[in-house]
Amino acid sequence: MDGLLDTLEMYAGMAVSLGLNAFVIFSIVFFIVDGIKAKRQQRKRKAGLTVMFVIAMILMVLFLIAVGFLFFSIFYYVANS
Repeated sequence: MDGLLDTLEMYAGMAVSLGLNAFVIFSIVFFIVDGIKAKRQQRKRKAGLTVMFVIAMILMVLFLIAVGFLFFSIFYYVANS
């Protein structure tokens, strides 16, 4: 039973990670596309896309911090074994 729960936990983590990565990528793409369209149409960027972009950047920074801690803990463990 533990093996099944570990597998489900791994797949759930992968699904969340893929979902967050897709959100970040699409937010960046929509932000760039809206900026190009706004410049062409002589208008400001849409506020919703700007907010989505800011949230995506915050999520990306948190993800990079978590990955940094993971690598640091792995290297610390290897160096002290």
